[in-house]
Amino acid sequence: MGKQRIFGVMVLAALTAAVLGANRFWTPEQETVPPAEEAAPAVTVLELSAADAAEDGTAARNPLPDLDISAVSAAMSEEERAAFETYLPILRGEEGFRWVSVVRPDCAEPEREPLDVTMAAYCDARYGPLELEEPPETLTLYGLAVQDIDGDGGAELVLHFRDLGGHYLVLRREDETVWGAVYVERGFQGLQKNGVYASSGGVGYTYYYQTSFRDGVFEERELGHKLYDGEGAFDCELDGQKVTEEVFDGWRDETLLVGNAAWYAPDGTVLGTDLLPDLDISAVSAAMSEEERAAFETYLPILRGEETFCWVAGPYDGYPDYDWEPFDADMATVRDKFWDGYGKEVPETLTLDRLAVQDIDGDGGAELILLFQDGAYNYLVLHREGDAVYGTSLYVRWFEGLQKNGVYIGAGGAGYSTYYQMAFQNGRFEQRELGVKIDGASVCYRELDGQEVTEEVFDAWLAENMVGGVTWYAPDGTVCPDGM
Repeated sequence: MGKQRIFGVMVLAALTAAVLGANRFWTPEQETVPPAEEAAPAVTVLELSAADAAEDGTAARNPLPDLDISAVSAAMSEEERAAFETYLPILRGEEGFRWVSVVRPDCAEPEREPLDVTMAAYCDARYGPLELEEPPETLTLYGLAVQDIDGDGGAELVLHFRDLGGHYLVLRREDETVWGAVYVERGFQGLQKNGVYASSGGVGYTYYYQTSFRDGVFEERELGHKLYDGEGAFDCELDGQKVTEEVFDGWRDETLLVGNAAWYAPDGTVLGTDLLPDLDISAVSAAMSEEERAAFETYLPILRGEETFCWVAGPYDGYPDYDWEPFDADMATVRDKFWDGYGKEVPETLTLDRLAVQDIDGDGGAELILLFQDGAYNYLVLHREGDAVYGTSLYVRWFEGLQKNGVYIGAGGAGYSTYYQMAFQNGRFEQRELGVKIDGASVCYRELDGQEVTEEVFDAWLAENMVGGVTWYAPDGTVCPDGM
């Protein structure tokens, strides 16, 4: 399990801790502040006066330039706001936090020495090991949540950054001391209001954890796991005891998943709003095969609005030469793009028509294909590579008759069909033309691999390559009839 949940090693941070000492407060713009007295339990605080800021420019370094504190505070509940305000000195760079380890079930000892840092110093320490010529001086905040994740009655501040493949920084206040720990992107998914979160070890490998704070470290406890065995079944455990998949799913859905934590974008927008209200995830999952379900679950953070994907070029986006600037997107972005240019009020949610889980590019990993009724029907294709998810859209007539081998039809009008196959390469979705079929009033034309062929040869190719359509599921879990 440890290999599946590799924690990013912060080499520079560890070396810095050794050089500066356990109680030194490192900022990237100045020499270290003298250590606090040995008896002081709190992190040393750097007080920034106006004169100090004018002399060395420390206050001008804002590693979170996109964070609108006023807008985020206004969007929060009173209870969230009260807790959020206790962390503002950290976010503003007026105080530091003690960066410590996460002790995991497969690791008995802390992985690194504690290091006292400002947010600016944290940014530098995260990028330092990469040895970039011009390392970023700011962090890109995707969202934040204020949630009691360890059940002690005090709320933690959870910051979700896009940087370095995506990661989470969890801050916890104890009196005058703020402690912080880093969780990798796939190791801290779907945070619930009860502090439960999921860790993905790959397709079909999901672990559920809770974190507690003890003796100056964040300590993870595994609650259960569900692992695909590669042969159509799952290995499930609860509290170290093997259980059936039915028992596990019931425990997960009824006990663990009590509702997502509330997430806020840097501009105060509420994230994770249910943009797919008609999608019954449990019903769809139950209708799927084991293999489909394992792949489907890896895309759920995108569908729930908990994570983003990188929207890249494809056969339709960037046509005809893939001229498209990639950007991070969530389901709200999908909705806005599908309705862009229609001159109508954008609906609050998306209308999902159907979905399929199928390896359409032949790389061994299944894509998630979603057909939306929005914007006169559009497809969204999602593809996972490691920790990253990439997506592209296609207008409905560009992606008809999708087969289990990834062959599909682009309809150019009545009697004009082009057969394609898609692959994810060069950081984008590229399609290859396989054949053309034209049946008109005065023309009958067939083509394969750019060469004209007889109708007999083309029909033989069709029989070999149209192997059967993918299985489509309606939002309520119903299997769509063939041809729909």
